[in-house]
Amino acid sequence: MLNKATKQRTSKTAKAGRKKEKTVLILQGGASRGAHQVGAMKYLEEQGIKPDAIIGSSIGVINACLYATGGIDQMVDFWTSFRAHPLLPGISARENIFLGNSLLSMGKSFEKIEGYLDFPKIHRSRVEVSFILTNLSQGTGELRSNKTERSWEDFRTIARIGYTIPGLFPLIEFQGDYWCDGGFVWNVPLEYALQKGATRIFMLLCIGRTLPRQESFSNIYQVLSRFYDVMWVHVGSGGVIQRDFTHAMYRGAEIHIVEPGTYLEGFSMLSLLRFHPSKAKRYIEQGYADAREQLGRIK
Repeated sequence: MLNKATKQRTSKTAKAGRKKEKTVLILQGGASRGAHQVGAMKYLEEQGIKPDAIIGSSIGVINACLYATGGIDQMVDFWTSFRAHPLLPGISARENIFLGNSLLSMGKSFEKIEGYLDFPKIHRSRVEVSFILTNLSQGTGELRSNKTERSWEDFRTIARIGYTIPGLFPLIEFQGDYWCDGGFVWNVPLEYALQKGATRIFMLLCIGRTLPRQESFSNIYQVLSRFYDVMWVHVGSGGVIQRDFTHAMYRGAEIHIVEPGTYLEGFSMLSLLRFHPSKAKRYIEQGYADAREQLGRIK
């Protein structure tokens, strides 16, 4: 029979041997398709699943910041009111193809988006909010978060970097290097989530891993358009596209994926960068339905 001291030591050993539970959400990049993640997160919350950490890429950066600012309600508010069109960008006398390093300016977009965000609150949030960034000066992809930055102003800068598409918008200079969107480097950063000690990972894909079959290739436009779509799917879902992670265990973590169950839209810039409330509402509803169908067995 075990005495009290032995029982205490046994209990401590068992606890030490158990990995502390940590739920991580990975929010894939995909521009206006990011509204799909809102519906998926709404379903997760209804099931009592809340993240200890969020890793966002591109539009996932904005969604992570919205969640840390005001939860699902703040995400819905943004997506059902925000409007942006790629043909109506902010024009700048300095930030343009002739005098700068980009086609367009991001000044007005930062202003509009950040009207929905509370950076001091996000910076001190208990939820670790991380972003995938591209350091073009060093030629590397890096992970930065509200736990790595010294001030909320620095955190705001890395958030801006997280969704600044290179070439289209100006690079951001930060700490002596030039930075931009990390989605083109690592759009589904599963390895980072594992390194952070995740025991349960939900990958919320707004691009998805498959395309509907196309029968006709009668002209060059159809060929190039289809190739472009295929490229987006493979680059956008790199690292998970060839693996069946649905409700699987991988390197000690429980992996779950939510992705569009039906085709959303093509990957043209006109489609991806067109943000409209009616479009967002459709995607939110689909994200919720897809999460309910694909994660219905989650406890």
